[in-house]
Amino acid sequence: MLTSAAGITVFIQSRHGTKGNFERVTPLAARRLSHVTRDNDHPTTPWNPPVEFGSGTVSAVALIHAPGRVNDFETNGSV
Repeated sequence: MLTSAAGITVFIQSRHGTKGNFERVTPLAARRLSHVTRDNDHPTTPWNPPVEFGSGTVSAVALIHAPGRVNDFETNGSV
């Protein structure tokens, strides 16, 4: 559960899997980013545990799904 959000979250539906997974990236109060995915092909559509990455103060993020690459994202944070 995300309890330390500190900025604007981005949410997309990727091309990963048959139905396309949901992907969410959120700036955290701990000066990191949190990435969470939901497996839309799984019968119970579970959300996977968050993965934290990056460092620095971020107030908003952008998430772009790179064309032609199934599981490759570009993230861009703004101060």
